Amino acid sequence: YVGKLYPGYAAKITGPVGEWTKVESGNVTGYVYSRYITVGNEAQKKAEEARGAAEEARKAAQDAASSAAADKAAAEAAKNEAKAAEEAAKAAEEAAKTAQDAAEAAAKAAEESNQEAAKRALEAAQEAKKAATEAGEAAKSAAAAAKAQEAAQEAQGKAEEAQRKAEEAEKAAKEAAESAANDKTAAEAARVKAEEAKQEAEAARDAAEAAKNAANAASAAAKESQLAAA
Repeated sequence: YVGKLYPGYAAKITGPVGEWTKVESGNVTGYVYSRYITVGNEAQKKAEEARGAAEEARKAAQDAASSAAADKAAAEAAKNEAKAAEEAAKAAEEAAKTAQDAAEAAAKAAEESNQEAAKRALEAAQEAKKAATEAGEAAKSAAAAAKAQEAAQEAQGKAEEAQRKAEEAEKAAKEAAESAANDKTAAEAARVKAEEAKQEAEAARDAAEAAKNAANAASAAAKESQLAAA
């Protein structure tokens, strides 16, 4: 054969229509079985149907192209949104890390502050203990005078009580220093207790000093009496 004509193809009839009809399509000339040829109005109708089908196919292709473009745009938008979400997640992670670092720094600062408070309480307790010891020694010296013995004993009792409280405060301060990182209240209570002990020790020392002065005065008065008697 010299070529093919597919269903719906058009060709020019160049010969009489019999059982076989001579046709021309492009640069090819040949014969087609007449039962497969449509001419006249029916051919025009089929041509219009073919044009309609072609137009619908073209429109469908345009719609498909538009849909593909929309899908591509949607995919690009989704890609951009995913990128933005990833950046936001990264920023949130960095913010969380910054917050964690700040919390750790605050905790460390609080721990150092508690330790410093406990250290001050310990120092105050040690000072109170020292003052109580001095008051006790002064009370013992005052007790040597006979007429001031009662006052000296009272001062000595206060000094011993102050020394006891100072030792308790020192112990509490040491315990607070050990647990300062977790208990700021204990350090503050120890500091207050040490301050109270220090004040009591100072009061006892003052009382012992007064008793000592009274004993000295009594001793001087006794000497004057002896001289007057002589």
